[in-house]
Amino acid sequence: QRTEPIRLVRRELGPDEDEPMQGADVAMLEEMLWQLGLSPQQGPNEQNPYSGQIGARIASNRAGLPDGPVTTETCQGEPADRRDAYYSGWFAQCSVGRVSMEGMVRRFQARNFSDGRVLLRHLRDDASGVVDESTLNWLGRDWSLYQRAYEAYADIGSGAGVLGPDVPQFADWLADAVTVWEEGYEGVSSVPETYTQAHHRDVLEAAGLGANSYAAYSRQRLLRGWITHESSFHWGSNRGGSGGRPYQPTPYRMTEGGADEHGSLSFSQLLYAFRFGSSPCRAHGEAELNLYDPRENVMTFALHTGSDNSSAEEMSNCHGAFHRAFVSRGHPQVYRQDRGAVAGTEQHLDDLVGFRHGGGAIVPIDEATEVDAYDTFALGVAAYNGGLGMFARSWPRWLKYWRFDRNAVRNSNSTMVCFSCRYSIEVRNFEHYLNLPYREYIWAGEIYNDNEVREALIEAFEVELQAAFGEEGAGTRPLEELQTWVMEHEDLGEEAFAERGVPDVGEPKWCFAYGEREWRDPERTEEGGLATFEDYRNFALADGERRVPCED
Repeated sequence: QRTEPIRLVRRELGPDEDEPMQGADVAMLEEMLWQLGLSPQQGPNEQNPYSGQIGARIASNRAGLPDGPVTTETCQGEPADRRDAYYSGWFAQCSVGRVSMEGMVRRFQARNFSDGRVLLRHLRDDASGVVDESTLNWLGRDWSLYQRAYEAYADIGSGAGVLGPDVPQFADWLADAVTVWEEGYEGVSSVPETYTQAHHRDVLEAAGLGANSYAAYSRQRLLRGWITHESSFHWGSNRGGSGGRPYQPTPYRMTEGGADEHGSLSFSQLLYAFRFGSSPCRAHGEAELNLYDPRENVMTFALHTGSDNSSAEEMSNCHGAFHRAFVSRGHPQVYRQDRGAVAGTEQHLDDLVGFRHGGGAIVPIDEATEVDAYDTFALGVAAYNGGLGMFARSWPRWLKYWRFDRNAVRNSNSTMVCFSCRYSIEVRNFEHYLNLPYREYIWAGEIYNDNEVREALIEAFEVELQAAFGEEGAGTRPLEELQTWVMEHEDLGEEAFAERGVPDVGEPKWCFAYGEREWRDPERTEEGGLATFEDYRNFALADGERRVPCED
């Protein structure tokens, strides 16, 4: 009797439009990629690519009805009713709303090839859709990390494979993450201490909150709210359904962001490539945290915001927003020195005269006033969403020149919309997040010019000037000469200007308020639009009751 040896053959899966590959291996691939958070559905544009939690699963009901008929279609317009078939097509070869196995694989490959900087809807040319050796290695790595997290945390949460911030362990995870801010990450030199308790107290005090508020406005509360603003779930549920209902939830399925192709995972929504891509961030490459693990994903949030600007071999510089804000301080440091042209418009803060919180006293701003901890904090939170470009200008300059748009999902210099400003205000000031008091900025509506000051001076010192220069003599002399004469007069002096009510050049005639609350919840103009900085100035120009004191 002759016994033939058993030969195990692994086939290479890939797209074939004419005769899609079928089998248990395709079904396993689909199940793994879906559980890791990927979507097979083609979206309409870069802002809504139907990736992650937004996309429909192959062989599903697009309306989200668990027992409804299959309505998904392949890129070729045929029923996509099998998860063991390698449906082909993507991007230009696939209409909006249709699904393909090739799309899932391409998405997974693209984020592994990516360095995290730019990954658009067409993905990458090297994302072929063929499940080659590299793809299998990446998949094996990720599935192993996911499996490890599943074994550790499967029994916590709702009991139905859903895990969110309501689990008792979440408080401990927050504490671990805050420790990274306070002390840095042990063994990783690129993550030093950044957003320490001392910095946080400076922020609270700048917001008008005293020592008795430290516990109520803790960094743990900040991080909890910030995380839930990013993602309400680690795994098991989606936010993509109409009316806020979960859309096609799957037990233990990773939550992946649906607004781009970067594969942002879980609570931190860290871009996948920053940890696993071709050139990961140095901090993440050295720390090697497991993004599929809920505790380590929370820590990733602090790790990323606290990363310095160093790089290493095959690892990139990913400067963290809090390191940039509170350690290297790479943003304008003096309010009145923050100026520059954007889209042909010269921007400045020469008319910013102060700020206050609630009913507190007005804190004056002059030529030398430095940007304080509160406004630095605002930029740090905004930069986690919008990138380090947020540090190009101070926080009040963003609010003065950029506008709020309820429908925007990104920043835009062309339309002067600042989505990241909205993001920062919601995380810091909304009641169910950190709930800090809003900052109200005080602006000069009009200022005194040279001629107006000169006329006021001549009127205030009319008797003295006539005695010195004659009936008409003072009226022909420049302002600087008249000011010098008053200051050097033995019976007058510099104090006489204020005593007789002579303003300085550039001193406000009247002021109005325009701050974070007005920016985020603007009034309507007569035309029905959302009021901007200039509209609030015009409101106060037309109605004296809309004006506020310039100082206390």
